[in-house]
Amino acid sequence: MTKKSKHPRICLICNKGIGSKEEYVRLTEYAAGAERSTGFYHKTCFRDRFLSIRKEKERANKILDMATPIFERAKARGVIQ
Repeated sequence: MTKKSKHPRICLICNKGIGSKEEYVRLTEYAAGAERSTGFYHKTCFRDRFLSIRKEKERANKILDMATPIFERAKARGVIQ
């Protein structure tokens, strides 16, 4: 006998219900050994969000890599401190 959840599973990214036949990701946060919160995501929503965050991070790192030599030259010339 399976335990039915009192709360429907709703994707925290797209705010749509997760059907019983759909694949989903369940993330549970624990604090001091006790379950604190649980979040559900459609598998595709979770994947797309993860990939977009990863792409943003890669883009930011490229910008920092290009900007670092410029800042170092400006510091060496005394333009910035």
